[in-house]
Amino acid sequence: MSSLLHSMVLLADSWMRRSGSSLKDRHRVSALDSAVGTQGTTTEIRVLRAAACDLYDVLCTAPDGRQALSDLGFEPLPQNGKGE
Repeated sequence: MSSLLHSMVLLADSWMRRSGSSLKDRHRVSALDSAVGTQGTTTEIRVLRAAACDLYDVLCTAPDGRQALSDLGFEPLPQNGKGE
């Protein structure tokens, strides 16, 4: 698997952790809610979490990206109702 894709997954996870969350919890967080919601957090934290969500979503759009997420222990979001 591409080291670039693995690096992108690790970058998204790093951003999510710096924002006080985890990429493993991505299914509970949306980019939009992260960017505009969550009282008590700074704008920088909200934007960082939203960027992590967006990068994760981009990775989920391609089979190689989903494989990279899976390789590193993150469950990729399914692309359709059949999990593809």
